Amino acid sequence: MLRNYLLIAWRNLKRHRAFSLINILGLAIGMAAFMLIGSYVANELSQDRFHQNLDRIYQIGRNDGNATPGALADFVQSRLPEIQKTVRIDYWSGASSSLKYQEKAFTVKDIVFADAAVLEVFTFPVMKGNVRTTLQAPFSMALTEKEARKIFGQEDPIGKVVRFNDQYAFTITAVIEDVPANSSIPLRGLASFSSLDGMFKYPVSADWSGSYYQTFLLLPGQHDKQRLEQKVNRIILSREGENTVSDQKALPPIYHLYTLEDVYFNHSLGHPKHGTWSFVYASILVALIILFVAIINFINLSTARSSQRAKEVGVRKMLGSTRSNLVRQFITESVMISGIAVLIAITVAQILLPLFNDLIDAQLQFNYTRPLFMVLLVSGAVVVGIVAGSYPAFYLTAFNPAKVLYHRAAKGPRGQGFRKALIVFQFSISTVLLVGSLTIIRQMEYVRHKDLGLNKEQVLWFPMNEAVSKKADVLKEKLLQQPGIQKFSSSRFNEPGSANSWSFEHNGKDVALYPILADPDFLGVMGLRLLEGRNFSWNLATDKGRAAILNETAVRSFELQNPIGKEIDTPEGKLTVVGIVKDFNLQSLHHQIEPFALVYSPRFNVANVKISPENLDQTLAYLQKTWNEVSPNSPLAYQFLDESFDQLYQSDRRFGKIVGVFTLVALLITCLGLFGLVLFSTEQRTKEVGIRKVLGASVVHILSLLTKEIAVLVVVANLIAWPVGWYVMNRWLRDFAYRINLDWWIFLAAAGLLIFVALLTVGYQTWQAARQNPVKALRYE
Repeated sequence: MLRNYLLIAWRNLKRHRAFSLINILGLAIGMAAFMLIGSYVANELSQDRFHQNLDRIYQIGRNDGNATPGALADFVQSRLPEIQKTVRIDYWSGASSSLKYQEKAFTVKDIVFADAAVLEVFTFPVMKGNVRTTLQAPFSMALTEKEARKIFGQEDPIGKVVRFNDQYAFTITAVIEDVPANSSIPLRGLASFSSLDGMFKYPVSADWSGSYYQTFLLLPGQHDKQRLEQKVNRIILSREGENTVSDQKALPPIYHLYTLEDVYFNHSLGHPKHGTWSFVYASILVALIILFVAIINFINLSTARSSQRAKEVGVRKMLGSTRSNLVRQFITESVMISGIAVLIAITVAQILLPLFNDLIDAQLQFNYTRPLFMVLLVSGAVVVGIVAGSYPAFYLTAFNPAKVLYHRAAKGPRGQGFRKALIVFQFSISTVLLVGSLTIIRQMEYVRHKDLGLNKEQVLWFPMNEAVSKKADVLKEKLLQQPGIQKFSSSRFNEPGSANSWSFEHNGKDVALYPILADPDFLGVMGLRLLEGRNFSWNLATDKGRAAILNETAVRSFELQNPIGKEIDTPEGKLTVVGIVKDFNLQSLHHQIEPFALVYSPRFNVANVKISPENLDQTLAYLQKTWNEVSPNSPLAYQFLDESFDQLYQSDRRFGKIVGVFTLVALLITCLGLFGLVLFSTEQRTKEVGIRKVLGASVVHILSLLTKEIAVLVVVANLIAWPVGWYVMNRWLRDFAYRINLDWWIFLAAAGLLIFVALLTVGYQTWQAARQNPVKALRYE
């Protein structure tokens, strides 16, 4: 019986080649898009799954961010026995670091300083070395397999000594497996956290003065997160004098326990390159929408051909076929189409995968050797075939055989009304996607051009190791001799989006202040606008380490009246306010402007350089030459400030690209189905067109007659889609503290584009039908 069903299905596919091709192509494109987006979603949802203790690892963070003091880890572990292990992590600031082996220096990104327990809490498998002793000693380091091979080639790296930033000697004690890209902790090297004591010349592990480090906890298998969070708040507040540990009153939580999932999907906790939950949900929705649009095409074309299949159904029923047999026949046919479409979709998706990876900056791949993957493909083909074929099957098999044989079936408005509703639904979806694409494009343009209160154009920055920092004056003098280099400043300005905070009490309330240690030239390089007071002075010794310049938000946060000359008691000591600058934003526009304080301090590790746009290549060559003279044994790793800001929106741009590209895919599938319907409709109305032309109708009149219905459907679809698009994009824009308004022209532009594409799709076929010789039309059938 199944063989008979397949044979009949194959004959039907061959008999109606045009409609079969449109159905198969529509489903194949939809499935290929679903596979590509699905691979992205699967990659995002598999974040950190390689950690064996995933459900037991938490990060301590505050209401104002996830940076914590270096002393916090030992403090909470010593007072809470349910905490099995703690790990502190310091993401080394700067674009990259250099590791020098023998006479050759290598640039290595994402070197992370961590406690020795990191290899026991997290699953970073050790390929060479001892897990328990790898990071115990100061100035010990583990490298990923890829980085170890890059530096040491075929040599055994264990026991080898490398110079970190041409300054500190680290011994390689282990090689670990390469860390997956979808890790909430990106790393290519692990250095012992105890090394920081010697590097910073003070005991980091006992430091409460500043929040610079990430603190992770490993809890037992059975644990109460909410209760432990309350305990963490109580003991920390007890140390700060806010409460006693025995006090059982409910306190508003200041400290929170975040899962690695929170760290990965929350931009304020993790890395801006990662996505967010809203992006994942939206991507899933887009994938389902595209697949659904393809299924709608199948249903539309199948029901449109109902009059052609009606006689077949009638004859089969007269010969004794039951409705269930006919339903199985039509379902088998749709599953066959779906199966063929899946094979084409696999090929298309594999061809487009490299382009998709380039589009979203990922390294996705299809693993055809996994049984689960193949089961999903086969079951997906069957499910799509059943879903797409169910309505046509039950619709076509419901015909009364007597009416069919008298040509009275499938000619009423029932099928047409349903098809029109599906077309409206398709165009409504396309309109929402178009509104979304246009909104995302506008928001990204707004982000790119918004005044941040500082000058990010033609400014570059690069990290300086301690040896170079000591010669910063020499470097500055040499660089300013080049006409293309206009200004130079030394600072501890971390890359945008990574500022650390001082958390302390001021006038009875908890406040957070984001310090930037900088010299007097920093304002000029960054283009900060002084509103009151003065800049730091090179000639006033009292300014160093004691003077501060606040932004407007900091003045409001500290409730300072007449702030010039006022003192602020911070964890780093008393600071005297000497100036006020206009607000500037060093975070992404997802966040409100934070309270910043510029502090004149000699502790610098970053150079900020303002350059001229003219003769840029010559200027950069001179910068490289001068750096080699000052620091010949470490590579120069600079970044342009505008590019650093752009990196804060990597996931937003990735999501925008996904929505934009697959909006075009949805439009393509919709237009493909529309073309098939128009092709069928013009064939059915050939005699009507001929009669109208004989009676004097012009080509323009007939053309408007055939296209008017489509234009009306598109207008109705837009009226339905506009409120949905407005609601959805307003929800998306809420993630930005600074955002555009949804202007009316966005919706009109989406409507105009959709009408143009729809009319372009049906134009050629309707034009051919309108110009046809009426004599030939009346001979039709």
